[in-house]
Amino acid sequence: MASETGVRSRWINAGNIQNSGVEMLITAVPVETKNWNWTLMLNLTRNRNKIISLAPDVERYRLGGGGADTDAWATVGGAYGDIYSSYAFARNEQGQKILNSDGSWRRSGTSEKIGSLQPDLLGGIVSTLSYKGISFNMVIDARFGGDIYSNSYNYGTSSGTLKHTLYGRDAENGGLPRKLEDGRVLNDGMIPEGVFASGTVVNSVDLSGMTYQEAYDKGYVEPLSAYKYYANLADWGTGIREQAIKKCSWIALRELSLRWSLPKDWTSQIYMQNVSVGFVVRNVGYLYNSLPNNIHPEGLATNQSSEYLESGGAAYTRNYGFNINVSF
Repeated sequence: MASETGVRSRWINAGNIQNSGVEMLITAVPVETKNWNWTLMLNLTRNRNKIISLAPDVERYRLGGGGADTDAWATVGGAYGDIYSSYAFARNEQGQKILNSDGSWRRSGTSEKIGSLQPDLLGGIVSTLSYKGISFNMVIDARFGGDIYSNSYNYGTSSGTLKHTLYGRDAENGGLPRKLEDGRVLNDGMIPEGVFASGTVVNSVDLSGMTYQEAYDKGYVEPLSAYKYYANLADWGTGIREQAIKKCSWIALRELSLRWSLPKDWTSQIYMQNVSVGFVVRNVGYLYNSLPNNIHPEGLATNQSSEYLESGGAAYTRNYGFNINVSF
């Protein structure tokens, strides 16, 4: 449609997405006696989708959320929420990362798939243990697989504030000796993974297709300083966003609660049918978190279904509550 009409976009009901999956619910009562009862419920869900078509002449559509030089797309032939970036690692036909002459990684320059926000498996467990009028309840949530882009990891790497950036800073942490122009030697050298691009010449030596490690072993190049290594990897101007894509798997102890129902012969004396008091804790903590440096795996930037960007966000907050339930 011509831009002179003033129409910039339109809403249409379009698209053909095929979903396939399985959901399983198992309920068990391991213990059941006169005074004791223990009930367990396990739920597991796995879903896969494939986009068959979108709209006429539309091969892909950008979804909401994301950012930091990455986007989530719905792409014909792909899945809802595939993550793309033109700031991915450039690779050769063998899949090796390509290096510039200064040891920095070359960006792909074209939009490349670097992940998917779709989890492999979702699950949960509810456990209720009762003894006479006292019941203890526990809820566990879990997610396995799927990717997240972590700005916290990216810029924590760039600034050197995260624990993994200790590697290479000195000999104790694996740093290699690196000679400065004034003759001093520092043990903060690091070797980037990858091969030099075709046509790369350093000090009159053709390093095309040679790994940085091979060039270092032959004395053609010096190690990079740890500062330069991490800057090349994660700085805004030179960084590779693909390195901040992380698998997002976690097991969360979502809730613990304890409730006491007062005996009937007590409540009847005060003309009440049922009285119970309880204590509950929500968001107790993570039993497992695949993200490095304890980054909050659910601290996403928005609540959109296509969101995968973690960028600081709200801290994981534990809530405590006390309740009284009365019925007459």
